[in-house]
Amino acid sequence: MQGFKQWLIDTYNGLYVIVLKPQMPTVVTVVAIILAMLFGLFWGYVLSPVQYYDGAPHQLSESYRDEWIKLVAAAKAANIYNDSDIQRYLQLVEDPSGTVDRLIPVSGESLQQALIDLRPLLSDVEGQPLQGRPAPQPGSVFSDILGIVLAIIVTFILAVVISPLWRILIRPNFVDPIRERFRPKTEEDAIRQREVQAIKDRRALEDQMRKDAAAAPADTNPLGAPLTQRLAIYTKGRGFDESFPIEDENNVFYGECGSTISKKLGDEAAAIEVWLFDKEDFARQMTKILVSEKAYSSPEIRAELEDKVDNPDTDIIVAKVGDVVVVQNERLLVHAKVVDVKPSATAPNSAFEGMTLQIEAWHKLLRSGGAVSVPTSAPPPRPAVPVAPAVTPAPVNYQPVAPAAAPAPVYTPPMPASDTSSGVNVAYTPPMPPAQPVAPPPPPAPKVVPAPTQEDDPFGGTADFKPIR
Repeated sequence: MQGFKQWLIDTYNGLYVIVLKPQMPTVVTVVAIILAMLFGLFWGYVLSPVQYYDGAPHQLSESYRDEWIKLVAAAKAANIYNDSDIQRYLQLVEDPSGTVDRLIPVSGESLQQALIDLRPLLSDVEGQPLQGRPAPQPGSVFSDILGIVLAIIVTFILAVVISPLWRILIRPNFVDPIRERFRPKTEEDAIRQREVQAIKDRRALEDQMRKDAAAAPADTNPLGAPLTQRLAIYTKGRGFDESFPIEDENNVFYGECGSTISKKLGDEAAAIEVWLFDKEDFARQMTKILVSEKAYSSPEIRAELEDKVDNPDTDIIVAKVGDVVVVQNERLLVHAKVVDVKPSATAPNSAFEGMTLQIEAWHKLLRSGGAVSVPTSAPPPRPAVPVAPAVTPAPVNYQPVAPAAAPAPVYTPPMPASDTSSGVNVAYTPPMPPAQPVAPPPPPAPKVVPAPTQEDDPFGGTADFKPIR
């Protein structure tokens, strides 16, 4: 029971919420449609009712049917028509015999006689009364109200049912194609049509590519069927940046691969790169570039492209039909086969007008029989040269400092000399110490100029005004 309940919930969410609900009319739209229907009924029956003319006699009201019988009686009295015509005219109204019997007592003398003369013609050859045509009967008030309520219900159902049918089935499959066929085409329409056709062609080619891979012998590829098989089609004049996930049948994500324009000359591509991203290796993206002959031999263009690859000697390749570009690491392998190349019409050796790449991706370690050893032919990546980050010196608030005064020399007097000739020590008077050098006065402190204020700035602070002193 729980599974059935979950199935109902999933069906409701998948069928109604996702598919039908966006196509349903809003409540305002349904109410507007019902009000428009009611206003149409009010207009047709009250404001501007239908005026009938040239109607049949049986459709007339009772008073006008009585007048029809009186005219037939007058025509019979004047012998304008024969008896068969009189009977045919009497049969055009409801119950001609009863009407004649009802009118005889209330008519004048001359009209009474004319009506009495009609009695022999009110029966057929078998003596049965003539059967006239029944008159329409007016409905009751209940039937009128019921008709309006049914009209509202039917309008609501049609609005809810027809709206999704119109948006999902009728308009895209019948109305839009006819309208597009007769609508004047513009250049944007032509570009859009070419893009749609290109998408359809690519899907058809991808389906054929998968069928060919499934029908290929098992020994053609040791890795088995590719996880990703897509076409990357570049066309001049449209954006080109293809990205394809690498996933297995259980939607387990391993990485991405794709192709994009690496260098343009004018509005045409001169170099198209094929790249591989492994989710296990966020620091590196493997890239190889397909270039034109001019881009391959031009030093300026090569210098610009060499920074995008690991080894310029092997990773920059001249694009030729049939070549297979291999981009791989320890886990993932990508083959990009050049299926088609359209050189530029103005400079065939310089750029491309179009290129079609058949991209296939494998996971090297995924195989039903276990891991598969695949030789790695790609050269090791060049080690990145570490670059010390630039250090921005902190701002220094310089304040001039007066030089320190030189220390005064310490004077040590010499020892007194001894008079050895007389054997008497002579008193010694020490000489005066030399004059001490005078330290130069410190330089004056720099004058601090205050920041200009609004009073100093005649422009009210809106200009870069600095006083000279």
